[in-house]
Amino acid sequence: IYLGYTLIWLGFLLASFSLYNLWLLSALVFFQTLRILEEEKLLKKDAQYVAYMAQTRFRLIPGIF
Repeated sequence: IYLGYTLIWLGFLLASFSLYNLWLLSALVFFQTLRILEEEKLLKKDAQYVAYMAQTRFRLIPGIF
């Protein structure tokens, strides 16, 4: 779902490029990354999620993050 958000934001940037929109997209990705990391802190308390994390290495972009 997070990758979907990022792709939508990137599509918006490509459709209406400006430096302001680039800055806005960068801020959105930054805060979304913080959200992902904070969410994982909470979810790591569940043993099933820890097992899921062992199988799924990447959170947002396969092969990168």
